[in-house]
Amino acid sequence: HCGHCKTLEPRYAEVAKQLEGVETIMIAKMDGTANDWDHGLFQAGGYPAIYFVPARPDKKAKIQPIAYDEDRTSEALMAFIRTHATHKAGIPEAAEHTDEL
Repeated sequence: HCGHCKTLEPRYAEVAKQLEGVETIMIAKMDGTANDWDHGLFQAGGYPAIYFVPARPDKKAKIQPIAYDEDRTSEALMAFIRTHATHKAGIPEAAEHTDEL
């Protein structure tokens, strides 16, 4: 893992912990250097590349990932998720802890 990825890891782990009871949200990580992915949907111009994939209104709708290019804090990640989530029920209103890179 690169230094930026290692620095971000505890922040997205904190977000994952806050959202662990929310069945409509999944926090996942993937090593883009060791896995194949759809380069048309997910562009990795640098690492870590962060994307949010909102729920589709129906299974025929096109997957439309949203690139995350904001502050690398748990609070900013949570705000981004709250803004873009299709199903907001259960998402906490504010992050409990903020840390900056």
